[in-house]
Amino acid sequence: MIAYQPSRGWTYHGSAPSLGGAATISVYADPAQNGIEPLIGFANTGTTTTAFSGLKIGGAGLESTTNGYVAADYVLLNYDGSVYAEGIVPGTPMLVPNTLTQGQSFSTYPGVSAVVQSVGTVPGESACPSPVNGATVQYTYLGQSYSVSYVPGCGITNYVGNHGEVFTLASVGTYTSMGEQSRQRMGSLSLMDDLKSVARLLIHPVKWTPFPVQVP
Repeated sequence: MIAYQPSRGWTYHGSAPSLGGAATISVYADPAQNGIEPLIGFANTGTTTTAFSGLKIGGAGLESTTNGYVAADYVLLNYDGSVYAEGIVPGTPMLVPNTLTQGQSFSTYPGVSAVVQSVGTVPGESACPSPVNGATVQYTYLGQSYSVSYVPGCGITNYVGNHGEVFTLASVGTYTSMGEQSRQRMGSLSLMDDLKSVARLLIHPVKWTPFPVQVP
């Protein structure tokens, strides 16, 4: 479901109240390191082609298993590049299984429940290289709900948060020059973390500022 491929990038357009309006998020897949597949997140205010020239906001290390992708480790960055939080994700929780069916539930991070809300057409699927129907999963953590849509062979196509954040896939491409830049800027741990960290990323706007926030 995550459709990890080295040197591939996903760009999302949307908005978040903590950003003051429209924003662009890009996620880049770095080459695997010691069996861990790093995904690196970048953000820009406004609607831009990609966010790779913007602020690096964090990364997550994923592992591909026969059942699906699990979260291995993560790092979240402050606006100045310092580390807000990082560490190993205990128990390598399932981020998303390889197959999703209507009403299916699965175990992820302790305290997080996940259930498949729908299977079929999902937002953002048209931006996939080979558009097909997907599935939307609702994750619930500490009384807060987050919806993530997945499309097989494409990855995450839509994210709806608990605080008005909505991001939809706008494009998928190959960026052969991004890997070395990512390693230089982040080190060995090179945005799509397990749900707990995604929630923290969007709830705590300190990590999003002070790149220019445009307030209507």
